[in-house]
Amino acid sequence: MRWMRGCRIGGKVGRIGWSPRHPMTMTTNAMKTRSHSRSFAWERMGLVAIRAILISLSPRSSLMMYCSVFFVYAVLIVVLSMVFKSDLASVALLVLPLHAVLLVLLLHAAWFSAWSALGHPPRPSANDPKGFGPPVRWFLAATTISMRTYIHIIAASVATDFARFLTVMINGKSLKAVKFFPLIARFALWVAAPVYVMLEPFHIAMWIMD
Repeated sequence: MRWMRGCRIGGKVGRIGWSPRHPMTMTTNAMKTRSHSRSFAWERMGLVAIRAILISLSPRSSLMMYCSVFFVYAVLIVVLSMVFKSDLASVALLVLPLHAVLLVLLLHAAWFSAWSALGHPPRPSANDPKGFGPPVRWFLAATTISMRTYIHIIAASVATDFARFLTVMINGKSLKAVKFFPLIARFALWVAAPVYVMLEPFHIAMWIMD
């Protein structure tokens, strides 16, 4: 084998097992590099998640933006309630969780439109999201708004669920009247979207917020 050549010096056998070209040494180094890159990616994604939460709770965020988003949702809920002749709470509990799906769709729309404009996948710290024109800029703006209002839409959905639960209790109805499966499904959807954003292979959130 190549890594064993030149190891016999003056009739004595040297330490062959730790040659830099030894297959075991090369495999160990590759595993260490891969492990380090994985831990670095997890640290970066953790920082991105913390930053996203802090931005969504930041007082510097525009009040007009929040009012506009809630106004759009309110109009949509009222219109759908009139069309399907259903109560506002039921429609709200169907519409508000779709914000999680909207976030994922907008994230990928921004990513693929930037990819189309560049001719290659956008890279964090190399391709500044602010340097793109329409339609990438529009998708990025919508994604940022969706991220910033995510916690607030969750709060509105939880408040609606709580109000419905209180209504059931005040009216003296049984807990069987509370539909727990849709409640669990909504909770799973709210949790799944940010988990997916943190674990998806393209690291789109890292590129947008880096």
